[in-house]
Amino acid sequence: MPTPKQFTVSCYVLDQGRVLLQRQEEIFPHWLWDAPGSEVEEGQSKEAAMIEYLGKVADIGPRDYKLMAELDIVFERRPDLNHYRYVYVAPRFGGLVPSDNKRVRWFDIKGLPWDDMCPADRYWLPAVLRQNYFVKLRLFFGPEGQFLRLENLK
Repeated sequence: MPTPKQFTVSCYVLDQGRVLLQRQEEIFPHWLWDAPGSEVEEGQSKEAAMIEYLGKVADIGPRDYKLMAELDIVFERRPDLNHYRYVYVAPRFGGLVPSDNKRVRWFDIKGLPWDDMCPADRYWLPAVLRQNYFVKLRLFFGPEGQFLRLENLK
């Protein structure tokens, strides 16, 4: 199995039964919405990368955030896309409530746009958003972004 080339971080910000999602760059056409996130630069902490990016994209600062998942993401025929993702949940934030725009949007947690999200999210994201338990998985994808399987790493 190829070693992940990069580390990424994302944060699901919660507000009154809603979660803030960001419209993603199109790597795969059906993966439109995800948590705001970015790469972790060399020498930068995971938390600093997450806080900096949320400030940049939504003009907010996460509060009481907690690391809820670690995902080893493997594209079996696209090793250039492999990465290790740290996933945070922030039940509170500082700053003005971001309004919906073309880049970020609030979604009701019970009505997430699953058909426009990474297909593997259905298997791990509900538990993370409920903050029930820590998730550590290896997710495998095909060349067109199709979800193949997962392995529990805990």
